[in-house]
Amino acid sequence: MKKILAAAAVVAVFTGGSALAADIPLKAPARAPAPAVESWTGGYVGGEVGALWSQADWTTTCLLTNAPGDTTCPSALSPSDSTSPHRFNGTALRAGGFFGFNWQVQPSWLVGVEIDAAWADHTEKVTGIVGCSNLANPCGLGSPVPASAIAGDSTSVRTRMDASARARLGFLVMPNLLAYGTAGFAIQEVEYNVTCDTTLSPWCGGVGVISSTVHDLLPGWTAGGGLEYKFGAWSVRGEYRYSDYQTGHPRLFEHTSNEIRADVHMRTQTAMFGLAYGFNTPAPAVAAKY
Repeated sequence: MKKILAAAAVVAVFTGGSALAADIPLKAPARAPAPAVESWTGGYVGGEVGALWSQADWTTTCLLTNAPGDTTCPSALSPSDSTSPHRFNGTALRAGGFFGFNWQVQPSWLVGVEIDAAWADHTEKVTGIVGCSNLANPCGLGSPVPASAIAGDSTSVRTRMDASARARLGFLVMPNLLAYGTAGFAIQEVEYNVTCDTTLSPWCGGVGVISSTVHDLLPGWTAGGGLEYKFGAWSVRGEYRYSDYQTGHPRLFEHTSNEIRADVHMRTQTAMFGLAYGFNTPAPAVAAKY
């Protein structure tokens, strides 16, 4: 009898305990914290390489006569011929660096400022003096000349350093992928040259070959856009920009009887790939709710 009662007690304990355990709610296992999200806020510095396409429209505005002591351009203007205006189109390798600062003002929006400077060295040259190379009527003087008369003459435009200071506005297509637009102030270094073989040229007077070079720093504006991908502290980008500069007014052989004046309107396009290192830090991880 005692054995039967003991067995019944054991059964009661186990069945009651199981029912009690069933009533106790189980706590869900904690989920891992959400991964840290890269912040775009902070400074950065980088390098870039790409191509520059230049377009310079040269219009000769004044050609002095060869009269001794005549330096009163444009009152002594000789009409230029049909070779003015002339467009110089060039393509050059462009390489430089940039630095800036970003502010991630909203989860998906970014504003920033950036300064860049780059070097591209390319010269476009044409035989003859622009505005004085039409063999049938060079310089509008009314007398034809053979091709050999202008063979020693040349006009050239050289593009060199450029720089810009710009604002950036971007949208985060993904947390690490930025699509952005950029615009601001730009400058372009330009070099103008005219070389003249005075023994043959229908224009230049004197003896031998003479040359005149003028350097200019043209202000202007630039605008464009690109895509930038961020991985840790580094980012890579591809960018395109168009730039339009103030018209230059070079004076070649200034204060001589061979003085030439021109208006040169410069525009450029650039396409670049860049690599940058950022001094920002990841935003803290957001704890998962449960």
